[in-house]
Amino acid sequence: MPLIRGQAAWAGFALLALLAVGCGPAPPRHAALLIGVQDYQAPGVTDLAGPRNDVAAVRALLVRRFGFPVDRVRVLQDGQATRQGILAALDRLAADAEPGAQVVVHFSGHGSQVADANGDEADGWDESLLAVDQRGGPDGGDLLDETLGARIAAVAEKGAQVTVILDACHSGTGLRTGPGVRAAPPLGVAPVPAAGGMVGDPADQWPALVLLTAGRAGQRAREVELADGRVHGALTWALVRTLERGPRTATWRQVMARVRAEVEGLFPNQQPQLEGPGADRLPFGGGPETRQAERIVVTPAAPGQAHLAAGQVHGVTVGSRYALLDAGGRPAGTLTVSAVAAAHAEGPTDARVAAGWTARLDTWVAPPHRLALAVDDDTLREALARWPQLAPSRGPAWLTAEAVAGGWRLVSGGAPRGPVTDREGVVRQALAWARWHALWALTSRDGLEVSVNLEPTGPVPDGAQRTLAVHNGSQRRLYLNVLALSADGQVAVLYPSPGAVEQIEVGATWRVPLRFTAAGGRATVERLKILFTPTPADFGPVVQPPVRDGAVPRAFGGHPLGRWIAASALGVRAGPVAVPQDDWAAREVVVFVEPRENPAMDGVKTP
Repeated sequence: MPLIRGQAAWAGFALLALLAVGCGPAPPRHAALLIGVQDYQAPGVTDLAGPRNDVAAVRALLVRRFGFPVDRVRVLQDGQATRQGILAALDRLAADAEPGAQVVVHFSGHGSQVADANGDEADGWDESLLAVDQRGGPDGGDLLDETLGARIAAVAEKGAQVTVILDACHSGTGLRTGPGVRAAPPLGVAPVPAAGGMVGDPADQWPALVLLTAGRAGQRAREVELADGRVHGALTWALVRTLERGPRTATWRQVMARVRAEVEGLFPNQQPQLEGPGADRLPFGGGPETRQAERIVVTPAAPGQAHLAAGQVHGVTVGSRYALLDAGGRPAGTLTVSAVAAAHAEGPTDARVAAGWTARLDTWVAPPHRLALAVDDDTLREALARWPQLAPSRGPAWLTAEAVAGGWRLVSGGAPRGPVTDREGVVRQALAWARWHALWALTSRDGLEVSVNLEPTGPVPDGAQRTLAVHNGSQRRLYLNVLALSADGQVAVLYPSPGAVEQIEVGATWRVPLRFTAAGGRATVERLKILFTPTPADFGPVVQPPVRDGAVPRAFGGHPLGRWIAASALGVRAGPVAVPQDDWAAREVVVFVEPRENPAMDGVKTP
């Protein structure tokens, strides 16, 4: 699980909400502009840790998953991302845009605010992004929302469909900046706020706009450091993770529900935002079909070696085996991964790879899961380090062991994750959270064709009932398990009942009614983990109550999925577990449960 470093949240970028797109009928060539500023030259602006990784991850996602031509994905990084360089690149993007094409603009770096000079901002501030080279000055310094908006409008006028992703933030209240904080102090003194806000409905003119931002106005956002040391903006990390693993049929609204849950699960006070009337469109036009997308381009490397055009961001792991297919799609050999980078991998092969060859995952090696947590006390850190599923350190992390009167308590995002306890109690609580996170992080490589939907979609009122619809589109009968992972650390098996098994026939759809409640009358995020296996797998041993001071449950084996959980979450000192590609599948459903506005209605059933 990721470590976390602070950053201050992007507040909106309001004028970009007026910019969207028309749709042309001609077959398009998609295009993207990816901007990452990590090492700043401007005086007084701190450097960041994650923008380069953000750019690499988004580039790999667009090219491999959504079919963007490599030569149409332009990157401006660090010294290239000057104010004039960014504006010139946006002008070029508009000049080259084609009708009906998907056009993506992604920015990863510092954001801020500048005092509004023309009175068109209701709060008295213009939102801005920081180029690498300057702040202030006669030519504007920061890239204001109005300046960027005009450039993106020019892209829209060409008939392209624009998606704007802003993994940057501003600090309207003068929050401290430092390494990993994606904010810079505002410039100028805000004038008296304008009398009104924006006028008109952009949906009437541009029906396909999609704007993704890191959080709401006034919120803090964070950066995520992965177990291998890579750092990403929380929005980019969750977005790439969701789009890589999610179904092709998910709309932006469904994708961002998962992204919001991922980020909010780590930071309760950060909610990434989806704006624009294109929320019910497929991301980036949908991309190639799933079967085609699972074919990875493979090229020859050193003698006896081959190169995969996929890496860590795509879930490639050391030891995984890929079947090689020649230019005609015929089996031609295998490749076993020996080295993995962010967007590519290599390994020995028994075939002479040639042009036009592709690779398809055969056996995936699932690495054991480790939960990172920050601990200042040396004795406590040593006690936690004795467990292979825990990774204690002095640095910042999602989970922190905080010394308080009477002992310690676990805290995340400012919210307690368990009661105050002694040293051994902290260890037991941390192990419980490690099990919880290992289950939520468990992801398959889409070997089985299954789908899961909650009907109807959208937030669920407290006490309301929804139907979970599970479809088996594979060519074999599958066993089904439905787990509920609550925000307080509880893990429960919703289906089947203890001792029972449930098979879904080929082509069948299974439906079950579920009722959701808001814990303590507060907004609640509930997570459902749906697991499919061709042979029975008992998940009873991972059931646990809310994280208090519980004991470590027993281990279990049998199915490879069970062995992976044993190695990852139950303290079994085992190496990576090899799982056949078509031997299991995992799907997730995130449910936002809304509290009742009127407590007097608590006894009234909600349909």
